[in-house]
Amino acid sequence: MENDVLANGNAALAAVASAPPVRLNDHIAESLKLEHQLMRVPFEHLKKSMRMSNRAVEKEMNAVMTGVAEAAERDM
Repeated sequence: MENDVLANGNAALAAVASAPPVRLNDHIAESLKLEHQLMRVPFEHLKKSMRMSNRAVEKEMNAVMTGVAEAAERDM
């Protein structure tokens, strides 16, 4: 491709003419790669928030269960 020259001697057009056509699938793949990078940070933040919320709920549930068990033992 370095020395591609058309019959009229125009090397710039030879480079353009020999370039492969851009397919729609390639464009979509590149777009998805970009979207994946842009979505990674919000998704990681969502996962972190969910983990923290889940831990808080588990902690509260354990405290409630312990309180109920202690109250049941006192009543007996």
